[in-house]
This record gives sequence, C-alpha cells and structure tokens, in this order.
Amino acid sequence: MAPFGDQKGTRVRSMRPKPRLPPPYNMTITPVSVLVAILVGGIEALALVADKLELDGWFWDGVAALNDNFGSLGFLIIAIFAASWLVSMAIYRLRGYDAIDPATP
Repeated sequence: MAPFGDQKGTRVRSMRPKPRLPPPYNMTITPVSVLVAILVGGIEALALVADKLELDGWFWDGVAALNDNFGSLGFLIIAIFAASWLVSMAIYRLRGYDAIDPATP
C-alpha cells in the first residue's frame, strides 16, 4: 500500500499524473473547422437559393459550379486541415512548448 498512500490514506504526491498541455492542433483545427463549416454551409445555402429563385449571373454560376464540384473541394479542405496541423506542430516544437513542464506548482 505504500505507493498509493501513507497511513492516513492520502495519495503520494509523486504518483499523481502530470497534467498535459492541450495538443497544439486543438487551437488550430477548431477555427479551421468552423471556417470550413461556414464555407460549405454558405455554398449549399447560396446554391439552394439560386436554384429555387432561378437566379442567373456570374456569381450564381460560380456558386453552382462550386456546389457541383464538392468532391474536388473536399480534397482542398483535407489539404487545408493537413497543412494547418503541420504548421501548428512545427510552431509548437520550434518555440519549445513541448519542453514546458505544466506540473510546476
């Protein structure tokens, strides 16, 4: 029982797990996810409006083209996610954030 506590039943301080810093990509991927969701939802909504109201013009033709080619747009979205993750990991390591001990009192 010694490694889990002393005679009073309290935990040994050295056995506590150290809290970890949040992964660096969380602060990057979350805003990118929000922007992608707004972009995709906006394209879908504009395409629906253009279809129901039978709108024409260069803008609405562009929206229709984007809406018809979501497969290609998906590859671009994946590339944006991968690039943002790689950049955030590089910044995290270059600035030395991985060497910070978050458990210091």
